[in-house]
Amino acid sequence: MNGGDGDGVYSSFHCCAAYHISQLKGDGSTQAFYLYDMCCALGHASDRAFPSLRQLAPFLHCHESKLYAGAKLLVDAGWLVEISSKQGSPTTYRSVDHDSWSVTYTGLCVQKLEPDYWKRDPLGAAFYGATGGCKIPGPNVLTGWLRLCDDNPVLFMERVKAYVAAKPLPKYRYQYPEWRAAFGSFLRDS
Repeated sequence: MNGGDGDGVYSSFHCCAAYHISQLKGDGSTQAFYLYDMCCALGHASDRAFPSLRQLAPFLHCHESKLYAGAKLLVDAGWLVEISSKQGSPTTYRSVDHDSWSVTYTGLCVQKLEPDYWKRDPLGAAFYGATGGCKIPGPNVLTGWLRLCDDNPVLFMERVKAYVAAKPLPKYRYQYPEWRAAFGSFLRDS
Protein backbone atom coordinates (compact mmCIF):
# COMPACT_ATOMS: atom_id res chain seq x y z
CA MET A 1 0.00 0.00 0.00
CA ASN A 2 2.78 2.43 0.74
CA GLY A 3 4.41 1.63 -2.55
CA GLY A 4 7.32 -0.16 -0.97
CA ASP A 5 8.54 -3.19 0.81
CA GLY A 6 7.86 -2.08 4.35
CA ASP A 7 10.29 0.82 4.39
CA GLY A 8 9.02 4.16 5.62
CA VAL A 9 8.20 6.87 3.13
CA TYR A 10 9.11 10.41 4.09
CA SER A 11 7.77 13.63 2.67
CA SER A 12 7.46 17.31 3.36
CA PHE A 13 3.70 16.81 2.83
CA HIS A 14 1.33 15.43 5.43
CA CYS A 15 -0.15 12.03 4.66
CA CYS A 16 -3.65 11.91 3.18
CA ALA A 17 -6.07 9.63 1.34
CA ALA A 18 -4.78 10.88 -2.02
CA TYR A 19 -1.32 9.47 -1.29
CA HIS A 20 -2.60 6.00 -0.42
CA ILE A 21 -5.17 5.79 -3.20
CA SER A 22 -2.53 6.89 -5.72
CA GLN A 23 -0.55 3.77 -4.74
CA LEU A 24 -3.35 1.37 -5.74
CA LYS A 25 -2.49 -0.85 -8.68
CA GLY A 26 -4.62 -2.73 -11.16
CA ASP A 27 -7.67 -2.21 -13.30
CA GLY A 28 -9.59 0.88 -12.16
CA SER A 29 -6.68 2.36 -10.20
CA THR A 30 -6.67 5.47 -12.38
CA GLN A 31 -10.33 6.14 -11.60
CA ALA A 32 -10.18 5.13 -7.91
CA PHE A 33 -9.43 8.56 -6.46
CA TYR A 34 -12.06 10.27 -8.63
CA LEU A 35 -14.62 7.78 -7.40
CA TYR A 36 -13.49 8.18 -3.79
CA ASP A 37 -13.71 11.97 -4.11
CA MET A 38 -17.23 11.72 -5.58
CA CYS A 39 -18.35 9.41 -2.75
CA CYS A 40 -16.95 11.83 -0.16
CA ALA A 41 -18.77 14.73 -1.82
CA LEU A 42 -22.06 12.88 -2.27
CA GLY A 43 -22.10 11.47 1.25
CA HIS A 44 -20.69 14.39 3.20
CA ALA A 45 -23.87 15.21 5.11
CA SER A 46 -25.37 11.74 5.46
CA ASP A 47 -22.17 9.67 5.45
CA ARG A 48 -23.75 7.59 2.65
CA ALA A 49 -23.15 7.80 -1.05
CA PHE A 50 -24.89 5.80 -3.74
CA PRO A 51 -23.31 6.87 -7.00
CA SER A 52 -24.67 5.33 -10.19
CA LEU A 53 -21.40 4.21 -11.74
CA ARG A 54 -23.15 3.79 -15.08
CA GLN A 55 -24.17 7.48 -15.04
CA LEU A 56 -20.91 8.65 -13.50
CA ALA A 57 -18.73 7.01 -16.19
CA PRO A 58 -19.44 9.56 -18.95
CA PHE A 59 -18.89 12.40 -16.47
CA LEU A 60 -15.43 10.98 -15.62
CA HIS A 61 -14.70 10.12 -19.28
CA CYS A 62 -14.22 6.42 -18.72
CA HIS A 63 -15.99 3.11 -19.20
CA GLU A 64 -18.20 2.02 -16.31
CA SER A 65 -16.15 -1.19 -15.95
CA LYS A 66 -13.21 0.99 -14.83
CA LEU A 67 -15.38 2.53 -12.10
CA TYR A 68 -16.59 -0.87 -10.92
CA ALA A 69 -12.96 -2.05 -10.79
CA GLY A 70 -11.98 1.15 -8.98
CA ALA A 71 -14.80 0.66 -6.47
CA LYS A 72 -13.57 -2.88 -5.78
CA LEU A 73 -10.03 -1.59 -5.21
CA LEU A 74 -11.33 1.05 -2.79
CA VAL A 75 -13.46 -1.45 -0.89
CA ASP A 76 -10.59 -3.96 -0.72
CA ALA A 77 -8.20 -1.24 0.50
CA GLY A 78 -10.63 0.01 3.15
CA TRP A 79 -11.43 3.42 1.64
CA LEU A 80 -15.06 2.59 0.87
CA VAL A 81 -17.35 0.44 2.98
CA GLU A 82 -20.19 -1.21 1.14
CA ILE A 83 -23.37 -0.57 3.14
CA SER A 84 -25.93 -2.12 0.80
CA SER A 85 -26.03 -3.65 -2.63
CA LYS A 86 -29.10 -4.70 -4.64
CA GLN A 87 -29.20 -5.96 -8.19
CA GLY A 88 -30.29 -3.12 -10.48
CA SER A 89 -29.72 -0.36 -7.89
CA PRO A 90 -26.62 1.68 -7.13
CA THR A 91 -24.50 0.29 -4.31
CA THR A 92 -24.46 2.43 -1.19
CA TYR A 93 -21.02 3.23 0.18
CA ARG A 94 -19.63 5.00 3.20
CA SER A 95 -16.32 6.70 2.50
CA VAL A 96 -13.63 6.38 5.17
CA ASP A 97 -11.56 9.46 5.96
CA HIS A 98 -7.79 9.25 6.30
CA ASP A 99 -7.71 9.56 10.10
CA SER A 100 -10.16 6.69 10.54
CA TRP A 101 -8.45 4.60 7.87
CA SER A 102 -4.99 5.03 9.41
CA VAL A 103 -6.19 3.63 12.75
CA THR A 104 -6.99 0.32 11.06
CA TYR A 105 -4.13 0.32 8.54
CA THR A 106 -1.21 1.23 10.76
CA GLY A 107 2.34 1.75 9.58
CA LEU A 108 1.43 2.70 6.01
CA CYS A 109 1.33 6.47 6.29
CA VAL A 110 3.93 8.87 5.00
CA GLN A 111 6.09 10.19 7.80
CA LYS A 112 6.47 13.94 7.95
CA LEU A 113 10.07 14.84 7.22
CA GLU A 114 11.51 16.92 10.00
CA PRO A 115 14.30 19.39 9.37
CA ASP A 116 17.67 18.01 10.38
CA TYR A 117 16.30 14.46 10.76
CA TRP A 118 19.79 13.29 9.77
CA LYS A 119 21.22 14.35 13.15
CA ARG A 120 19.36 11.43 14.75
CA ASP A 121 20.51 8.98 12.05
CA PRO A 122 24.07 7.79 12.73
CA LEU A 123 24.76 7.15 9.03
CA GLY A 124 23.29 10.52 8.03
CA ALA A 125 25.46 12.22 10.65
CA ALA A 126 28.53 10.27 9.46
CA PHE A 127 27.82 11.36 5.86
CA TYR A 128 27.51 14.98 7.01
CA GLY A 129 30.84 14.77 8.82
CA ALA A 130 32.70 12.94 6.04
CA THR A 131 31.55 15.37 3.38
CA GLY A 132 32.32 18.47 5.38
CA GLY A 133 28.77 19.65 5.84
CA CYS A 134 26.50 18.19 3.15
CA LYS A 135 23.11 17.06 4.46
CA ILE A 136 21.31 14.14 2.89
CA PRO A 137 18.06 15.57 1.48
CA GLY A 138 15.92 12.85 3.05
CA PRO A 139 15.86 9.37 4.54
CA ASN A 140 14.56 7.93 1.26
CA VAL A 141 17.75 9.13 -0.44
CA LEU A 142 19.93 7.57 2.26
CA THR A 143 18.00 4.30 1.98
CA GLY A 144 18.52 4.27 -1.80
CA TRP A 145 22.22 5.06 -1.52
CA LEU A 146 22.68 2.37 1.12
CA ARG A 147 20.98 -0.19 -1.15
CA LEU A 148 23.52 0.67 -3.85
CA CYS A 149 26.15 -0.46 -1.32
CA ASP A 150 24.42 -3.79 -0.61
CA ASP A 151 22.95 -2.30 2.60
CA ASN A 152 26.46 -2.22 4.06
CA PRO A 153 27.08 1.01 6.05
CA VAL A 154 30.86 0.40 6.18
CA LEU A 155 31.05 0.05 2.40
CA PHE A 156 28.82 3.12 2.04
CA MET A 157 31.14 5.26 4.16
CA GLU A 158 34.20 3.97 2.27
CA ARG A 159 32.57 5.09 -0.98
CA VAL A 160 31.60 8.44 0.56
CA LYS A 161 35.23 9.06 1.53
CA ALA A 162 36.50 7.96 -1.90
CA TYR A 163 34.02 10.28 -3.63
CA VAL A 164 34.90 13.24 -1.40
CA ALA A 165 38.60 12.64 -2.05
CA ALA A 166 38.00 12.65 -5.83
CA LYS A 167 35.38 15.40 -5.87
CA PRO A 168 35.35 17.66 -2.77
CA LEU A 169 32.15 19.30 -1.61
CA PRO A 170 31.44 22.46 -3.64
CA LYS A 171 31.98 25.85 -2.06
CA TYR A 172 28.38 27.03 -2.55
CA ARG A 173 25.26 25.31 -1.20
CA TYR A 174 23.30 25.84 -4.41
CA GLN A 175 25.78 23.40 -6.01
CA TYR A 176 25.08 20.64 -3.44
CA PRO A 177 22.12 19.04 -5.28
CA GLU A 178 24.23 18.52 -8.42
CA TRP A 179 27.11 17.18 -6.31
CA ARG A 180 24.76 14.75 -4.51
CA ALA A 181 23.25 13.60 -7.82
CA ALA A 182 26.76 12.89 -9.12
CA PHE A 183 27.47 10.96 -5.90
CA GLY A 184 24.40 8.81 -6.57
CA SER A 185 25.74 8.10 -10.09
CA PHE A 186 29.14 7.29 -8.55
CA LEU A 187 27.47 4.73 -6.26
CA ARG A 188 25.55 3.16 -9.16
CA ASP A 189 28.74 2.85 -11.18
CA SER A 190 30.83 1.48 -8.29
